[in-house]
Amino acid sequence: MQWFMQNIAIKLLKIGASNFSLRDKDFDLRVNFEVNGKSKVYYNHYKLSNPEIMTERVLKEIKEKEKTESEKDAAYDKNDVLANLKIISFQRLDETEMKLTNFFGKVDNRIKQFKNVKSSENYISNYDRFKDFEVQLF
Repeated sequence: MQWFMQNIAIKLLKIGASNFSLRDKDFDLRVNFEVNGKSKVYYNHYKLSNPEIMTERVLKEIKEKEKTESEKDAAYDKNDVLANLKIISFQRLDETEMKLTNFFGKVDNRIKQFKNVKSSENYISNYDRFKDFEVQLF
């Protein structure tokens, strides 16, 4: 019996939001990250909700995506559960969660700012500023 235990270390590097809708409070999210030193990008479309819930959801989805990809790549033995252990972890998890929560809070504030804009000139300048809103995590 061979015993394969795979460590998957995820490090989030940068996060960005674009293509947002004021009416629906939704937007496209892009997360640049590394998995065991290999660069990857995660894209998805989200409806904005509580920043803590958004953070939890994004981390869970990235973790699930990497689990699925690692299962495709590995020699998977369906008969031996213990032979297919995977330890998936985020580097600097507490700090990453805090930074993601702050990011989603800023996205929410920027969307609220648009709702208070009364002139088209301010609206366009705010839109251009938000269009490429990115935060460097690490």
